[in-house]
Amino acid sequence: MTFEEFMYYLDAYGASFERWPRELRPTAEAFLAASPAAAAARAETARLDALLDRFDIQPERGRKARVMARVRAFALRPVPETPRRLSMSARVGTLWPRAAALAAVAVLGIIAGSFQLEGSESDQPSVDVAQLHSDDSPYEVAGL
Repeated sequence: MTFEEFMYYLDAYGASFERWPRELRPTAEAFLAASPAAAAARAETARLDALLDRFDIQPERGRKARVMARVRAFALRPVPETPRRLSMSARVGTLWPRAAALAAVAVLGIIAGSFQLEGSESDQPSVDVAQLHSDDSPYEVAGL
């Protein structure tokens, strides 16, 4: 058992080995006997356990009765009616506006794609790539 594992189980189960799982008890006791740091950590956890054991938490009066009344009221509440399924004509009626909008967007896309915009590539002057890479170019960079 490592110190981190011992601390994890100490935080989870407390200082009393009686609360620890049976299969961990012998390993934890052996580790405790061999490690002074583990003994100090267990003593600190024992002080915290003692402080927590001093608190006696009493449930609020009447709380159980209020909870039972709410459960009873919820159980006796009428079940709401389930909505009827829409008829075929009602479903189709809600489909038409969406289909019309989709068709209008498609038609506009086709129309916009068929027209060439002003200043397209055919109007641009052509550039000879071989001319750009000639040896007598005035834009040569030294060393390249």
